[in-house]
Amino acid sequence: MPPFWSMALRGVCYKNVAIKAFVPEKMKILHSAIYATGID
Repeated sequence: MPPFWSMALRGVCYKNVAIKAFVPEKMKILHSAIYATGID
């Protein structure tokens, strides 16, 4: 396996983990903003 391939694969894994960690936080912030403005 060439180094570039493993680096690319690792990058994709890190990106997926970051997205999974980030999206719920973003949704939580969005929901609390919606509740705060009263537009349920």
